[in-house]
Amino acid sequence: FAVDEIWAYAALFNASPVDAWVWKHSSRMKLDLNFSPSDAVETFPFPTPGILASFDKQGREYLQARREVMTDPANPIGLTKLYNRFHNEEDVDARIVRLREMHREIDAAVMRAYGWDDLDLGHGYHEQPNLAENDRVRFTISDLARTEVLRRFAELNRQRYDEEQSAATGGEHGSSK
Repeated sequence: FAVDEIWAYAALFNASPVDAWVWKHSSRMKLDLNFSPSDAVETFPFPTPGILASFDKQGREYLQARREVMTDPANPIGLTKLYNRFHNEEDVDARIVRLREMHREIDAAVMRAYGWDDLDLGHGYHEQPNLAENDRVRFTISDLARTEVLRRFAELNRQRYDEEQSAATGGEHGSSK
């Protein structure tokens, strides 16, 4: 994406709640995500710019930690192998464990950004039915949290749409609830 806040967006788009939105609003090619910015990004209710900028440090640190694992001279790996390790509960390499912890921290920061820190995200190894049967377990938020996050994002999206329509029509637009 052509954005100035590249590190902040890196943190945001690595967050499990945002990942849930992307998977919900993107089409599939077989079981693979067919990421379309018009479906998954343009519809996403982003945090306000000032709050978004607060993710900058976490984005930098996360991508740096990820890069260090991937460029280890003794065992360089690509993104697929990295995330296979990330989602493997038996991989207890301190660097992988740290990446998981950084994900928890980013997810918590995203929830705070929306004022939703009341929600227990239930991080752990959860089966994701939208993935291939032999590769469904992921380190992510619980199904209950995923459902609630999607509900809240959708509600915020609808609220912002109504506000935009009301502003465009001089306050004559009402919600179609």
